[in-house]
Amino acid sequence: MALIAALQEFGRELGDPESHPVVTASYDLHSLRRTPPTATTPYADSPPVLRILYCYVRNQSGQEIAVVAVGGDKSTLGNAWYRANLTRAQDRVDQWCQRNPGFKPVVKRGGRR
Repeated sequence: MALIAALQEFGRELGDPESHPVVTASYDLHSLRRTPPTATTPYADSPPVLRILYCYVRNQSGQEIAVVAVGGDKSTLGNAWYRANLTRAQDRVDQWCQRNPGFKPVVKRGGRR
């Protein structure tokens, strides 16, 4: 919850080490990181190695919000966790936007979906 609260408070200003972009995503997808320990999660020095994927969406007036899409423990899969969850996260963002038709995912430059 500390990471979600930090995302709510800082938005795009939240950066490393708490959040980093997912470079292989087509959308403006980012990952909240529980480990290694950070100022937000100073106690996070052992598993689980939580990751929470979120995406920025934008409405026609330019307002952006972050949509939390998927989270989990990457202890077992390591970095393969991203490959296993990237499509699921982008699909969930698409579903969210279908239920909230005023918003569309922010697509990275050159990204297609």
